[in-house]
Amino acid sequence: MSDATATKPAKPPRLQSLDALRGMTMALMLVVNNVAMLDATPAQLFHAHWHATIHAADFIFPWFLFCVGMAIPFSVASARKRGVSPWRQDLRLVSRTFLLFAIGVGLCCAREHQWLFMLGVLQTIALAYFVGALLYDLPIHRRLGIAAVGLICYWAAIKFIPIPGIGAGAFDEQRNLIHYVENMHLSRWHLEGLLDVIPTSALVIIATALGDVLLRKDRDHRWKLRTLIVSGVVMTVLGLIWSLSLELNKWVWTPAFILFMAGTGSLTLALLYYVIDMRGWRVWALPFVVLGVNAIAAYVLRHHVQLPLVKTAAFQF
Repeated sequence: MSDATATKPAKPPRLQSLDALRGMTMALMLVVNNVAMLDATPAQLFHAHWHATIHAADFIFPWFLFCVGMAIPFSVASARKRGVSPWRQDLRLVSRTFLLFAIGVGLCCAREHQWLFMLGVLQTIALAYFVGALLYDLPIHRRLGIAAVGLICYWAAIKFIPIPGIGAGAFDEQRNLIHYVENMHLSRWHLEGLLDVIPTSALVIIATALGDVLLRKDRDHRWKLRTLIVSGVVMTVLGLIWSLSLELNKWVWTPAFILFMAGTGSLTLALLYYVIDMRGWRVWALPFVVLGVNAIAAYVLRHHVQLPLVKTAAFQF
């Protein structure tokens, strides 16, 4: 063996529980998008309406963002272990963001059958990923502080900034601050959804902090598992408490919804971490792991491939 081969740093192993969670999220997306039985379609396969309880379909997008944030610490650690310079890491961040954003724009153009610049699912993921990865070099308490400030300001704006002709605090499907700003100021540029970057970035940032927990080499599996569980319980409870002021709402990504999804994502990952990474029961999860590793490809393909003999459900990721 040559010296170059002998001294080449080993690539850190992937966290299979995280890949499995991402794969399960994508599997649920494929079910929601491809399985419909007209009036017999279960309500859980559609997004919940305003002022309604959360459905299974509502977990897909936020849990995918949660996985995006969780993966950032592992990606950065891998790059550093391989000796990748900081400027190359920044270049990779920009190129990944641009590529994901461009794919999203391309899918939107294909759906609308015309060339236009607009925001969609992949564009939102790209921008939230960019913010979360860009801030990752900050200490963990500063990252969480930025996420908290962003969520609090987002909540305060919805609650206290008056809407012309309506007033402050209105929160219905057609009467809320986010809808007003999008219709009056962002729609002309096809930028509906731009304000979503604030709460979705906060979700990614929170997930990067949990990713740091699983990367710690000075702690054993049990400590990491307990931290995931405690963090999940705390965020879930805080989200439910915050929902008393501003409901859990996927359509405008309310702060309560963000915390609830981060909490339930952490609890679900804790379960998978125990089963797959601690107990070593991996065989059953292999299909989800494979799907999770190829998540973006699965998302792109679902726009072009539908299961035969089923009616596609009207669903927005």
